[in-house]
Amino acid sequence: MMVVQSRQTKVLITLLISMIVGVVMLRALGYNPPSAGGFCLSEYHRLRPVETIVLCRTAQSLDRWERIEVCRGDGDTDCHFIVCNGLIGHDGQILPTENWTRQRPARGQSPDNVQPGGQDARTILICVIGHGTTAPPTNYQMKRTETLVLELCRDFGIQSESVFYPENRW
Repeated sequence: MMVVQSRQTKVLITLLISMIVGVVMLRALGYNPPSAGGFCLSEYHRLRPVETIVLCRTAQSLDRWERIEVCRGDGDTDCHFIVCNGLIGHDGQILPTENWTRQRPARGQSPDNVQPGGQDARTILICVIGHGTTAPPTNYQMKRTETLVLELCRDFGIQSESVFYPENRW
C-alpha cells in the first residue's frame, strides 16, 4: 500500500513540475501564434463573425437580393463586401462597403437596367482583393468568402445556382 502512495505522489509532483515549467516557458516566449499554414485558427479567431458583418443598420428586405457574384480586384469599393488579403486589412477580413450598409446596388446599377455579365440591381457583389493578377487568393480569403456566401444565401434565400465565382474559381 505504501509503494502505491509513493508512486502516485511522484507522478503528481512530476506532473505539477512539468505544468509549472510549461507555463513559465510560454510566458517567457510571449504570445507568438503558430505560423499560418493551410488554415490557422490563431489568426482566424480575431476576425469578426460573418453573421455580424452581414447585418446592417438599414432595413433589409428578404426578397431584395437574388444573386451573388464574387470577383477578384484591387480593393475597388464599388461593391458590397471586400475580402482583404493581409496587405489591405487583415488576411480574410471582410469589410462591408457603404453600398451594403445602405442596401444600394453596386457599380452604378439602377433598378431598371441590367449590367453586362448578368449583374443587376439585385446582385450582391463581393470583391476578393488579389496579390496581383495571377496569384490566387489566400486560404483565409477563400474560407471567409465561402462562409460569407453561405451566410448571405441563408439570410436572403439565394439558391446556389445564383452564386457566381470567377471563371478559374480560385
